Amino acid sequence: VEGYRVIYQPTVPLQGVSKVVTVDVRGSWQRWLKARDLTTGATYTFSVQALTVSYGPPIRANLTAQPVQGAPGSPVEMSITKTSTALTLHWSEGDAGSAPVTGYVVESRPSDEGVWDSFIRLIPPSSRSVTVPLERLRSGISYEFRVIAINRYGYGQPSAPTAALAGNYTRQRAPTYTQMEIESVGQEVIRNVWCCAAAPCS
Repeated sequence: VEGYRVIYQPTVPLQGVSKVVTVDVRGSWQRWLKARDLTTGATYTFSVQALTVSYGPPIRANLTAQPVQGAPGSPVEMSITKTSTALTLHWSEGDAGSAPVTGYVVESRPSDEGVWDSFIRLIPPSSRSVTVPLERLRSGISYEFRVIAINRYGYGQPSAPTAALAGNYTRQRAPTYTQMEIESVGQEVIRNVWCCAAAPCS
């Protein structure tokens, strides 16, 4: 056996979308997989195929995602602010669970996809905000965000989603120059002098 292929997806579409995840595991020693970004309470179909010369027949099982005992609770007091170039997510720590929080991840849900997916990982545990440049977002698409706390027991419940914000980013125009002079200083040094249209020449 050279490896395994694991495929999982919800048994019914979630919010109208059925996301299929395929993971190839190399080597025969690992016989487990940590599945992430599952929706609590949703049932998923998992299939596993062994790889030799080719992939063999799959074995399948259904599993309902449950909260991990000891994992953190949901971050609270979610809010979002936006400037012309960036947006900032703010949150407060929720229940830490049975162990200290070791970090946070941010998930996003674009309006044209409808599926939550990883956006930023891993944020330090002391953080209560994170800033995202608007150029990371697709123009004309609205995004919702949520934050998930992590401790040694696993991923906690996600926060309530933020209000949807459009990823409209206006790139700043490059400055234009109105005057340029070339001045010779001595035999070997040439000095360039120019003026920017946004500032007076000196």
